[in-house]
Amino acid sequence: MTPAPWRFSGESLSVAGLRVSAKIGVTPAERDQPQPLEISLTLPLSFQRAAETDRLADTLDYAAVARETETFLAGRSFHLLETLCRALALHLAQTFGLEEIQLEVVKPGALPQAQGAAARLTLSRREAP
Repeated sequence: MTPAPWRFSGESLSVAGLRVSAKIGVTPAERDQPQPLEISLTLPLSFQRAAETDRLADTLDYAAVARETETFLAGRSFHLLETLCRALALHLAQTFGLEEIQLEVVKPGALPQAQGAAARLTLSRREAP
């Protein structure tokens, strides 16, 4: 009996703890100055073409995703993490033609008794099971 061929699965690129600033907060005073945020992204995608060619052009440039995240946030103001999280996920999915994105936005120090507050989501074009 011949063993089944190897199959790769669960491939994704991640950016963990991207430190950015954004105008975010419920009060005008919070939105007056940019607040520090930490953004983590997981971008499921096939490595097949990139692994065959070993070329950046054949995969998603995570440095470009980080730059686009910073650029997007620099020109906007948000009251809630939830709003920012959804807007950023949609923007990145549309900009980079992503089928799915998992995103977490952490606001360090948002609560004095905690490391921070966070909003997390998965945006997908796929049908829900």
